[in-house]
Amino acid sequence: LCGYSDNMREELVFNSMNLSAVRNQRVVLMNAESSRSILFLSDLYVLIRSILSKGVSNGFVNACSHTMKMGELAQAIADTWGVEVQDKGDSSTYSFRLNNAKMLALCGQELEQLDLSQRCRQFVAEYERYRGL
Repeated sequence: LCGYSDNMREELVFNSMNLSAVRNQRVVLMNAESSRSILFLSDLYVLIRSILSKGVSNGFVNACSHTMKMGELAQAIADTWGVEVQDKGDSSTYSFRLNNAKMLALCGQELEQLDLSQRCRQFVAEYERYRGL
């Protein structure tokens, strides 16, 4: 889960990259070509509310806000903060991409319509407000 909360995990990729950009003026990247799906807390809230109020047919709902390669995510975050990407190469890892069509159909326009840069700025503003940098 990405985004600020009292119980957030700073080591998760979106959170970690943003905090590194603001604190260290660089985004640290590994495995640029691996894909990941990330889910913002606010989108999870909307999904849970939608499931409870509308119901869901049998099956799974893939919950993710964005799916992208780690290099694309790192560059987008670096561009937001005007810093460089420090590519540390590759390691043994996995790659996954989720299809969130069912989530989008269920939640529709209730999901926040923010681009990645706006999400980055929102996260850092909330982090700074409640924890300080």
